[in-house]
Amino acid sequence: MVVPQSLAYAVTANLPAVYGLYASYIGVWVYIFFGTSKDVTVGPTSIMSSLVASTAEGDIAYAICLSLVAGIYMLIFGLLEFGWVMWLISYPTLAGFTSAAAIKIAAGEIGDLVGISDWDSDFVDACEDVFTKYDQIRWTDAVLGFSCLGILILLWLLQKLSAMKYAVEQQANGFTGRYYVWRSYGMWA
Repeated sequence: MVVPQSLAYAVTANLPAVYGLYASYIGVWVYIFFGTSKDVTVGPTSIMSSLVASTAEGDIAYAICLSLVAGIYMLIFGLLEFGWVMWLISYPTLAGFTSAAAIKIAAGEIGDLVGISDWDSDFVDACEDVFTKYDQIRWTDAVLGFSCLGILILLWLLQKLSAMKYAVEQQANGFTGRYYVWRSYGMWA
C-alpha cells in the first residue's frame, strides 16, 4: 500500500512520482533512530503533499530544502519536548484544517477522474473548470472512474452491514484495485 500511496502523494505535491518513493523510505530510516512510538504514520501524507504543492510549486530543490528544514524543526522540537504545544490547538481548528485539505485535494482530482488533462488543482479554479471544461471530458474515463467510486461505496456499505468488517474491507480494496487496473489496461491496449 505504501508504494502507490507515495506515488500519488508526490504527484499531488506537483513533483515527479519517484520523489514519493524517496519520501516513503527515508522517513522510516530516520524514524528508526529518533522515533519513540510504534504506532505512528511515517512518510508522505495528503496534507503534507498539499502544503508542499502550494509552497514549492513544482520546484524539486525547494521541496527538498523545505523537507530538510521541517525535519530539523521537528528534531529540535522533539529534543526540547515541545509536544505539549499541540494541546494548545483546539480540536475544531485541527478538524477544519483537515477537512479543508481533503476538499482541496478532492477538487484537484476531479480532472483526473473525468479525464481532463489541463485541470487546475486550486479549489476555486477547479470549481470553475467543472462548468467551463465539460466539453473536454473523456467519457470512457468518467464512466470508469465513477463506476469505481460506486463499487467502492457499495462495498463500504456492505462492510458496514457485515459481521466480518476487516475481511470485507480487505477484499473490497483488493478486488476494486485489481479489476479497474485490468479494465483500464483493456481500454487502452
